[in-house]
Amino acid sequence: MEKIDAVVLAAGRFVDPEARRAGAAIKALVQVAGTTPFDAVLAALRASAAIDRLIVVAPRELHGYSRAVDAWVDEGATGEEQPHSVKRDRDGRKHKRRSPRGARGDETCNQAGASRRRFDGV
Repeated sequence: MEKIDAVVLAAGRFVDPEARRAGAAIKALVQVAGTTPFDAVLAALRASAAIDRLIVVAPRELHGYSRAVDAWVDEGATGEEQPHSVKRDRDGRKHKRRSPRGARGDETCNQAGASRRRFDGV
């Protein structure tokens, strides 16, 4: 069987007061039933015979958290952290702007290229 690399996205964050209530600023590290979603995902992927390498996209605070990870990639700014990806109407309501042709999700074309470059050499 040919093995594949798994990419785990663990960059979601809470903002105060949600972070204080959850007990963690990074969503992947919130304790749920005695473990974290991050640990549960890593364990499931490591248990699979189809997975070769585990690559995790996460904030620097999470780098080195688990020895099960083969490579760490720094998170990039996305969503509301990108001022051009969200606009507000006159009433202050947020609306996502349409992505340029060829972009995925809320990535712009430039972000998509940056994401590909971020994985070069991993």
